[in-house]
Amino acid sequence: MNPEHRRLIDDYTVFGAVFLVFLCLCLRGGMSGNPGLAPLCIGNLVIPSGMFILVYGLIWITALALFLLFPRIHQAKTECALILALSLGARAAWLGHPASDDVNRYLWEGFLIIKGISPYHHAPVDPGLSILAQGFTFFKGINHPEISAAYPPVLLYFFSWITRLWQNPMAIKIAMALLDVCVVYLLMVYLAGRGKSRRWALVYALNPLVLVSFAGQGHGDALQAVFLLASLCLHEGKSPILMFVCLGLAVQSKIVAIVVVPFFLSRENVRFFPVFLITIILPCLPFLAQGPGGLIDGLVVFGKYYAFNGPVLSLLQAFGLGSELSRMICAVAFAGALAMGILMFRAGGMANKEKDPVPGILWALGSLILFSPTVHAWYLCWVLPFAVIRQKQSFILLSLTLCFYYVVLGVEAQTGQWLLPGWAMIPEWLPFVLVLLVEAYYFMLRFSLGQEKIEALNVSVIVPVINEEHGIAHCVKQIMHDVAVLEVIVVDGGSTDRTIEEAHGAGARVIVHDKSPDKGGGRGGQIHRGVSEAKGDVVVVVHADTRTEMHAFTTILTYLSLNPQVVGGAVGTIFNETSFRMKIIEFLNGFRAVFLNIPFGDQMQFFRRRPVVEKDFFPAIPLMEDVEFSLRLPSLGQTGYLFGGSQVSSRRWNKEGFKNMFTVIYYFGIYLLQRIWKTPDTVAMYRRYYKK
Repeated sequence: MNPEHRRLIDDYTVFGAVFLVFLCLCLRGGMSGNPGLAPLCIGNLVIPSGMFILVYGLIWITALALFLLFPRIHQAKTECALILALSLGARAAWLGHPASDDVNRYLWEGFLIIKGISPYHHAPVDPGLSILAQGFTFFKGINHPEISAAYPPVLLYFFSWITRLWQNPMAIKIAMALLDVCVVYLLMVYLAGRGKSRRWALVYALNPLVLVSFAGQGHGDALQAVFLLASLCLHEGKSPILMFVCLGLAVQSKIVAIVVVPFFLSRENVRFFPVFLITIILPCLPFLAQGPGGLIDGLVVFGKYYAFNGPVLSLLQAFGLGSELSRMICAVAFAGALAMGILMFRAGGMANKEKDPVPGILWALGSLILFSPTVHAWYLCWVLPFAVIRQKQSFILLSLTLCFYYVVLGVEAQTGQWLLPGWAMIPEWLPFVLVLLVEAYYFMLRFSLGQEKIEALNVSVIVPVINEEHGIAHCVKQIMHDVAVLEVIVVDGGSTDRTIEEAHGAGARVIVHDKSPDKGGGRGGQIHRGVSEAKGDVVVVVHADTRTEMHAFTTILTYLSLNPQVVGGAVGTIFNETSFRMKIIEFLNGFRAVFLNIPFGDQMQFFRRRPVVEKDFFPAIPLMEDVEFSLRLPSLGQTGYLFGGSQVSSRRWNKEGFKNMFTVIYYFGIYLLQRIWKTPDTVAMYRRYYKK
């Protein structure tokens, strides 16, 4: 069998097996009933809703595995179809989960609109509605029946249309699940338009938080997500009128979307802004005709008198500040954060030269979650699509740790009180805050250095070698097939065979750099020398045993051209052997590069040459040069990861087996630990690793 076909079959087999596990876990979560009724007992420790939290965590981990194991598909339609099919299957598995009590309110308010009654002027307990309430099956399950409607008119109209078809919570859940699949599709459209892999949509599509929130509990926020993603795609497509219509509908679906509007505005489209205002006003007119006021009364009550799980508010109250003062501080802090965000991230702002709304959307909605008095788990779904687009590990991690939010369901089942213990908020919020601080640190470094638009028109490929006579010619010729390649620079570290002659013969420029490791030699020294002599806009480091994909370097240039804020990154590679052992190593390599932002050298590191040369950022060290460079690069700009299929030799792994993996992990860990308090002795590491 053709090795390529063999690999494809293996990839689909492994992916299918993991998806089957994922689907079984989803069915377990979806069919297990009220999460609060299943605590987890570990000795004397009882965790409310613990079994659900455990299943949730396992789903999150397997979803991450599916994202990394997703088969490399070259046909865009096939890739989209597979991702949408996976999304539908996952959501179908969660439809049996108990619906949120919010769904009862959705059905009731849709029912009132059908009857021509304004939910903004009549709370569910209004005596004048008692006859209607008696004939409404789900009336007793309505939460906060003393408060009038808090949702915008378009969302209520949407509920009324569903209620006409089927007055049942399952109808709401199916509608939200389908809308959520539309979000996945729009996310793929946007990612492809930015030169990013569509597989990133799986981080959202298979996320347990999203599955529980929409297909499981039926929350209405999916409609806002559809309109916001549509606005973003239309912004990219330069369709300002339709963009403002969708933006207005997003606000009419969930009022919080109002905070992202400034980041869509620019000098070019501001004349179309009245379209947004008209879209906002028109759906309100029928309700305003029934009497002044009312439209925001319910929202004001919820915002003013209710508080639950707000991270900053809870922290302030833990320090003894009163409720009113804590709310005031949070309100002022959010207003300040939003003003700062508009200054930095509006089109053409100090940190948004590329006029991309996504950084501002992330900043505004992220700040809202941090400073809001009430943060329910599904609120993160406002942010998650945009966190996926920008690959923000903090919010992706929060989608895991928010599983501790569901402790409240266990407490309610045991005590009848809606209360989240303080101990549950620590694992819920602390990991997120720590990662967010790291991201903020790198952002401040980039902001202080400033960013200018750097063109990416051609590539210099650097190949560090020593005694590679049997493979270097093939490697160079494959690289030069790509029209994006300006030059191939082979940096020889002191070969004693015909490596130099073979490289010359294949058309490469050869530089000899045979210094000893303690004097700037080794692979890091070789690459450093090559970088200093390169002439291309972009530099890509390729190992001699790598067989590059067709158009791999053109793909890198396209990605950098479409994402000017990205300074570099890495391209995934696969081993030329398809054994299970190699699969595990490929998976670990992908996880480290994607979620720790530390690719190794055999993953084809690439970067814009000029800022790296000007700052002398590439380390001339004999070992761990790839790790050190990965840690330095984010201070110059954002980094990205492309899921490529270039093949790298498994010869070293075959020679030393899994022992080599543990050796690499050992030196990797030692290097990271030593780097905290001192400069690691990479010369000594080099001599121990290579036994020299």
